[in-house]
Amino acid sequence: MSRHDAARSGWSLIPRPAVILAIVAFVLVPFGLHAAFVHNHEHGSLIFTFGFCVVIGIVEAGYILLAGYVYGDAKRRGMNAIPWTVVAVVIPNLIGFLLYFLLRKAIRHLHFERQSSSAAGRDAPPALVLASDGAPAPG
Repeated sequence: MSRHDAARSGWSLIPRPAVILAIVAFVLVPFGLHAAFVHNHEHGSLIFTFGFCVVIGIVEAGYILLAGYVYGDAKRRGMNAIPWTVVAVVIPNLIGFLLYFLLRKAIRHLHFERQSSSAAGRDAPPALVLASDGAPAPG
């Protein structure tokens, strides 16, 4: 599996509602925060204030995408997705996400690989290959 395929498979784990919510947060959070800053604090550069609000929007969208990834990854691994997502989101300072990534179950896929028998010139019986990272077995 190439690096590009691995990245695509990671993005595909994030549920569509989480992606939509992240986009909405990225668009609305900066404008809402900027409006609050401009009306409540009349000091500072407008460009700096808006830039700060965009950074907050990026962080918020990333947080939502990470929560969506935890949900999709927990489902893929056969774990209870909703409780793990709640734990990851509710425990502060990204400690919940760290706990999830440390305690999650390993992925086990069974792949059968045909090995060529050079002496007989025919295919040998399939050999069982375990891949723990979800990548297809070589061959």
